[in-house]
Amino acid sequence: MHQIRATHLEKYRECPYSYWFEPEREWGNINFKFGTALHKYIETALQGCLTEDAQDILLKPRPVKYRNMILAMCNIFLQNVKDRELTYILSEVELERVYEEEKIILTWTPDLIFKDKEWKYIMVDIKTAKSKRTEEHAEWVKQKRIYPVLIKHQYWIEMDSFEYWPMTKTSSPKLMEYKFPVPDDVEEQVHNKVKELRESIDTGSFPPNMPNYTCRWCPLKWECKNYKNF
Repeated sequence: MHQIRATHLEKYRECPYSYWFEPEREWGNINFKFGTALHKYIETALQGCLTEDAQDILLKPRPVKYRNMILAMCNIFLQNVKDRELTYILSEVELERVYEEEKIILTWTPDLIFKDKEWKYIMVDIKTAKSKRTEEHAEWVKQKRIYPVLIKHQYWIEMDSFEYWPMTKTSSPKLMEYKFPVPDDVEEQVHNKVKELRESIDTGSFPPNMPNYTCRWCPLKWECKNYKNF
């Protein structure tokens, strides 16, 4: 069995070449640490467990400017949840789906799942972002097709929409919302991509896609013939 995370299958969809050759993420990177701290703080607040001790544990190791940003971003996030009358369902739960024929195990940990006042289930992806990039990034994010499949498979929750909530990383943050419906053929789309990945693994073929929005941040772009010719 070949085990991959949903984010890796997304990377393969974006570009097989990048999926196969891109270095592992730097887990010690300051931006990654900030995002992890923000997610944990919001999750703890939604669970009603944000005691003074919890705040100390989550915020004290951070520089003062980051503490202020996390607090401000958490407040604006929680206010949006309240304004829309969303009910917190779950987060940070490991999901898994096994594709026996392709010998691939797909795993993922969701950011947040909410239920709205009309009892529709919403998956929210939190991101810190620079405001001038959020529009084009949202156009890329809406192509995500993998996450709702794993939620339905494990919890029998039929996702109605996938939402992207980028927040500007400042002490006076802005929160934007981009809503994308979950397509009816999402299961088929994901399964087809799993089949393609299996074929690539078996043949050792991971060709680059045509240049797209994500190429500008790819560490392999100067080695990629398609990017050079773009």
